[in-house]
Amino acid sequence: MTKILSIDQSITSTGYAVIEGEKLITSGTLQPKHLKTTVEKIIYITNHLESLVNNDSISYIAREGFSFGSKNRAFVLGGLGYAIDCLFHKEYKNRYYIIPPSIVKKFITGSGNAKKDQMMLQTYKKYQMEFKNNDECDAFTIGMFLHNFLIWNKRKQETLHLKYEVECFKAFEKIVEK
Repeated sequence: MTKILSIDQSITSTGYAVIEGEKLITSGTLQPKHLKTTVEKIIYITNHLESLVNNDSISYIAREGFSFGSKNRAFVLGGLGYAIDCLFHKEYKNRYYIIPPSIVKKFITGSGNAKKDQMMLQTYKKYQMEFKNNDECDAFTIGMFLHNFLIWNKRKQETLHLKYEVECFKAFEKIVEK
Protein backbone atom coordinates (compact mmCIF):
# COMPACT_ATOMS: atom_id res chain seq x y z
CA MET A 1 0.00 0.00 0.00
CA THR A 2 1.09 3.58 -0.62
CA LYS A 3 2.72 5.44 2.26
CA ILE A 4 2.91 9.22 2.28
CA LEU A 5 5.16 11.36 4.47
CA SER A 6 3.60 14.81 4.77
CA ILE A 7 5.35 17.80 6.27
CA ASP A 8 4.20 21.14 7.68
CA GLN A 9 7.60 22.77 7.98
CA SER A 10 8.49 25.41 10.53
CA ILE A 11 11.78 26.25 12.18
CA THR A 12 10.12 26.11 15.63
CA SER A 13 7.63 23.23 15.25
CA THR A 14 7.65 21.07 12.12
CA GLY A 15 4.63 18.81 11.95
CA TYR A 16 4.85 15.46 10.19
CA ALA A 17 2.51 12.58 9.45
CA VAL A 18 2.94 9.18 7.81
CA ILE A 19 -0.25 7.98 6.17
CA GLU A 20 -0.96 4.62 4.58
CA GLY A 21 -4.17 4.71 2.57
CA GLU A 22 -6.44 6.78 4.80
CA LYS A 23 -4.87 5.46 8.00
CA LEU A 24 -2.54 7.57 10.11
CA ILE A 25 0.55 5.50 10.97
CA THR A 26 2.40 8.12 13.00
CA SER A 27 2.52 11.86 13.51
CA GLY A 28 4.43 14.31 15.62
CA THR A 29 6.29 17.57 15.81
CA LEU A 30 9.97 18.37 15.67
CA GLN A 31 10.75 21.24 18.02
CA PRO A 32 14.45 22.10 18.05
CA LYS A 33 14.18 24.82 20.70
CA HIS A 34 17.19 23.36 22.52
CA LEU A 35 19.43 24.36 19.59
CA LYS A 36 20.80 27.88 19.17
CA THR A 37 21.50 28.48 15.50
CA THR A 38 19.17 28.30 12.54
CA VAL A 39 21.56 25.96 10.74
CA GLU A 40 21.56 23.53 13.68
CA LYS A 41 17.75 23.59 13.72
CA ILE A 42 17.50 22.92 9.97
CA ILE A 43 19.95 20.01 10.27
CA TYR A 44 18.00 18.59 13.23
CA ILE A 45 14.69 18.75 11.34
CA THR A 46 16.02 17.34 8.04
CA ASN A 47 17.86 14.51 9.84
CA HIS A 48 14.64 13.46 11.59
CA LEU A 49 12.62 13.64 8.37
CA GLU A 50 15.26 11.57 6.58
CA SER A 51 15.10 8.92 9.31
CA LEU A 52 11.31 8.72 8.89
CA VAL A 53 11.77 8.06 5.16
CA ASN A 54 14.47 5.46 5.78
CA ASN A 55 12.44 3.60 8.41
CA ASP A 56 8.96 3.65 6.86
CA SER A 57 9.21 2.65 3.16
CA ILE A 58 7.72 5.95 1.98
CA SER A 59 6.17 6.05 -1.51
CA TYR A 60 5.44 9.80 -1.74
CA ILE A 61 6.44 12.95 0.10
CA ALA A 62 4.39 16.13 0.33
CA ARG A 63 5.25 19.36 2.05
CA GLU A 64 3.32 22.55 2.49
CA GLY A 65 4.20 25.27 0.00
CA PHE A 66 5.20 28.72 1.12
CA SER A 67 2.49 31.05 2.33
CA PHE A 68 2.92 34.40 0.64
CA GLY A 69 1.21 36.06 3.59
CA SER A 70 3.91 34.91 6.02
CA LYS A 71 5.82 37.81 7.51
CA ASN A 72 7.74 36.26 10.38
CA ARG A 73 11.20 35.15 9.36
CA ALA A 74 10.13 34.13 5.85
CA PHE A 75 13.75 33.74 4.75
CA VAL A 76 14.35 31.15 7.51
CA LEU A 77 11.23 29.21 6.55
CA GLY A 78 12.37 29.39 2.92
CA GLY A 79 15.76 28.01 3.91
CA LEU A 80 14.15 25.09 5.72
CA GLY A 81 11.81 24.42 2.80
CA TYR A 82 14.66 24.37 0.33
CA ALA A 83 16.76 22.16 2.62
CA ILE A 84 13.88 19.65 2.65
CA ASP A 85 13.59 19.96 -1.15
CA CYS A 86 17.31 19.23 -1.56
CA LEU A 87 17.09 16.25 0.78
CA PHE A 88 14.29 14.48 -1.08
CA HIS A 89 14.23 15.82 -4.64
CA LYS A 90 16.74 13.42 -6.23
CA GLU A 91 15.26 10.17 -4.92
CA TYR A 92 11.61 11.24 -4.99
CA LYS A 93 11.72 13.50 -8.06
CA ASN A 94 8.29 12.55 -9.49
CA ARG A 95 6.87 11.52 -6.11
CA TYR A 96 7.65 14.73 -4.22
CA TYR A 97 4.94 17.38 -4.07
CA ILE A 98 4.78 20.92 -2.75
CA ILE A 99 1.16 21.77 -2.03
CA PRO A 100 -0.03 25.37 -1.59
CA PRO A 101 -1.64 26.01 1.82
CA SER A 102 -4.75 27.53 0.22
CA ILE A 103 -5.46 24.29 -1.67
CA VAL A 104 -5.14 22.16 1.48
CA LYS A 105 -7.34 24.59 3.44
CA LYS A 106 -10.03 24.55 0.76
CA PHE A 107 -9.86 20.75 0.52
CA ILE A 108 -10.55 20.44 4.25
CA THR A 109 -12.89 23.36 4.94
CA GLY A 110 -14.27 24.51 1.59
CA SER A 111 -12.45 27.84 2.03
CA GLY A 112 -8.88 28.59 0.95
CA ASN A 113 -8.27 31.04 3.77
CA ALA A 114 -9.42 29.04 6.80
CA LYS A 115 -7.88 29.74 10.20
CA LYS A 116 -5.99 27.09 12.16
CA ASP A 117 -8.85 26.41 14.59
CA GLN A 118 -11.22 25.90 11.64
CA MET A 119 -8.76 23.43 10.11
CA MET A 120 -8.58 21.40 13.32
CA LEU A 121 -12.37 21.36 13.70
CA GLN A 122 -13.07 20.43 10.07
CA THR A 123 -10.34 17.76 10.13
CA TYR A 124 -12.08 16.22 13.13
CA LYS A 125 -15.45 16.35 11.38
CA LYS A 126 -14.10 14.94 8.11
CA TYR A 127 -11.75 12.23 9.44
CA GLN A 128 -12.68 11.85 13.14
CA MET A 129 -9.05 12.67 13.98
CA GLU A 130 -7.85 14.88 16.83
CA PHE A 131 -4.32 16.23 17.06
CA LYS A 132 -2.23 17.72 19.85
CA ASN A 133 -1.53 20.83 17.82
CA ASN A 134 -2.16 22.51 14.49
CA ASP A 135 1.27 21.49 13.09
CA GLU A 136 0.44 17.77 13.30
CA CYS A 137 -3.06 18.47 12.00
CA ASP A 138 -1.72 20.44 9.03
CA ALA A 139 0.76 17.66 8.20
CA PHE A 140 -2.06 15.10 8.29
CA THR A 141 -4.29 17.21 6.02
CA ILE A 142 -1.45 17.71 3.52
CA GLY A 143 -1.06 13.94 3.35
CA MET A 144 -4.78 13.32 3.02
CA PHE A 145 -5.01 15.86 0.23
CA LEU A 146 -2.20 14.12 -1.68
CA HIS A 147 -3.73 10.68 -1.06
CA ASN A 148 -7.09 11.80 -2.46
CA PHE A 149 -5.48 13.72 -5.32
CA LEU A 150 -3.53 10.63 -6.43
CA ILE A 151 -6.74 8.55 -6.44
CA TRP A 152 -8.67 11.25 -8.33
CA ASN A 153 -5.82 11.77 -10.79
CA LYS A 154 -5.89 8.09 -11.81
CA ARG A 155 -9.63 7.95 -12.47
CA LYS A 156 -10.86 11.55 -12.79
CA GLN A 157 -14.18 10.46 -11.26
CA GLU A 158 -15.62 13.71 -9.99
CA THR A 159 -18.73 12.11 -8.54
CA LEU A 160 -16.69 10.49 -5.75
CA HIS A 161 -15.71 13.88 -4.31
CA LEU A 162 -17.35 17.10 -3.20
CA LYS A 163 -17.37 19.93 -5.73
CA TYR A 164 -14.84 22.03 -3.84
CA GLU A 165 -12.51 19.01 -3.46
CA VAL A 166 -12.53 18.50 -7.25
CA GLU A 167 -11.78 22.22 -7.68
CA CYS A 168 -8.72 21.70 -5.45
CA PHE A 169 -7.59 18.68 -7.47
CA LYS A 170 -7.92 20.57 -10.75
CA ALA A 171 -6.04 23.58 -9.39
CA PHE A 172 -3.24 21.36 -8.08
CA GLU A 173 -3.12 19.39 -11.34
CA LYS A 174 -2.27 22.63 -13.16
CA ILE A 175 0.59 23.27 -10.73
CA VAL A 176 1.95 19.73 -11.07
CA GLU A 177 1.88 19.91 -14.87
CA LYS A 178 4.17 22.96 -14.94
